[in-house]
Amino acid sequence: MIPKITSGKTFGGLVGYNEKKVAMGTAELIGIENIPSPNVIKETLEQVASFNPLCLKSTFHVSLSFPPNERTLDNATLQAIANEFMEGMGYRDNPYAIYRHYDTDNQHIHIVSTRIDWHGKRISDFQERRKAGKLATEIERKYGLIVVERNKKSKKETQARRIKPGPADKANARQHIINAIASCLEMKNITSIGNFVERLKDYSVGMRISEKKAVCYFIVDENGRQATPAVSASAIPFKPTYRRLGNVIGRNKKLITLRRNELKRKFNWLHNYSVVRQTTFDNFLKENQLQILYVKNAGGIYGVKILDTKNNVEYKGSDLGVSWTQLRTQLSQKITVKKGDELEFIQNTYAIFLNSNKKYKESQLLANENIKLLLCKTVENATNTYYAESVKALIDNFIDEKIKTLPEIKEKEKMPTEPRLKGHSRHFSDKITQAITEASSAHHGNLFDFKSPQNAPKGVIREDDDDEDLKTRIKIVLVKVIKELPATWVIILKRFNVFLINSTRSVTKLAFADFSVTHIKQAFTTAPTASL
Repeated sequence: MIPKITSGKTFGGLVGYNEKKVAMGTAELIGIENIPSPNVIKETLEQVASFNPLCLKSTFHVSLSFPPNERTLDNATLQAIANEFMEGMGYRDNPYAIYRHYDTDNQHIHIVSTRIDWHGKRISDFQERRKAGKLATEIERKYGLIVVERNKKSKKETQARRIKPGPADKANARQHIINAIASCLEMKNITSIGNFVERLKDYSVGMRISEKKAVCYFIVDENGRQATPAVSASAIPFKPTYRRLGNVIGRNKKLITLRRNELKRKFNWLHNYSVVRQTTFDNFLKENQLQILYVKNAGGIYGVKILDTKNNVEYKGSDLGVSWTQLRTQLSQKITVKKGDELEFIQNTYAIFLNSNKKYKESQLLANENIKLLLCKTVENATNTYYAESVKALIDNFIDEKIKTLPEIKEKEKMPTEPRLKGHSRHFSDKITQAITEASSAHHGNLFDFKSPQNAPKGVIREDDDDEDLKTRIKIVLVKVIKELPATWVIILKRFNVFLINSTRSVTKLAFADFSVTHIKQAFTTAPTASL
């Protein structure tokens, strides 16, 4: 048992600290002495302290901490230990309150009192820390607790007891067994005898329990057989008997329950948002020493678990009010949206969508049959696919309302269903059509006579030309036909598909120019109204 004494000026913060822990469920008030009611702890302490206004630091606060491998103590035992400690320190007749805390790995209690007695006399603090250390040793021996040696050497020995899993040290079998048991008793995820036995195996230590619940420990070999003489639990200093193990398991279960309730409260903030930025969620996990584990099968992810890295305990997502369906919808790389603000978010997204398409009027965009899909895609880019799907109905209603505000959408204002690439202009389609029409008219609508190759002028397509020569001649003909186009543009052929290359070397395939031999023949042999 390690006592730690502190002093202060006010009781509000001291009592408030412990009461706040009680409200959070990580502490409980287990006893009061010389105080009428739990509701007037602070008032009683302040009243007694006021009997001596010359004392500037009138508060007395002590915490009694027990080693992690100490047996689980009930509230009555802890209250008795606190009373004996306060009596030995000279505070037995003073008002004080005893709080038990569950927010750390080891058992510990806090005692809140005042340094002023009922007669206004200040209780001496001369060498009180040394006095508290001697008193703690006496209490440990009286109650059969682990005796904590208060010197540097024993601290090193205590640290040496913590060993890593691995091969057993048979030469020092007894000490290896003691160290392994101590390490396992410190684990917070031991919630059954079976868990404890499995953890001992990591240190190559086995355990046997008789019909009368007598426990002994021994080192095992690679095949799991006993390799050294057994050591009785009663022969080990901290006595890891069956009853002791039951106390540790009960303590761990209580700590896990308290931690689960605490984490469930902390995860409640997620329910206030429809979208949460991924970095915000990651920071939340880091601050609370948590890690998300995804549960998978052949079909992919179907659930989540939360690992409490502080205690190495896994919780089901449902235990903490978290599900995979919820997380995949909520987590986003770019934005956070509170619940109830979904429509405002869609309106802002629509404004961004309009701004990114300035070259079109709003009426043109709304006339596009894919407008809902495009807006949904914009929402998806800002959040994620699953969230965009979840608000699709809201997006559809929003667009429908927008369309109602623009009742007259002229046909000529409608935007093409298929978006055009940069550089694609109907102007070039019209120029090529006009050039071909004029060329056909100039040759009386029959520029090339494919049935009479001998009549075909030099450099044009012949019906009996092979494929390679055909491509070359088509290119020649096309360059001649579109000579009226701007000089900065050049036409090239790739397997009879036409591309425009401008002076900046940007390439654009013309959607209307899917040229083939058939198209060329039709264009050059039909009436002047022919088009591509």
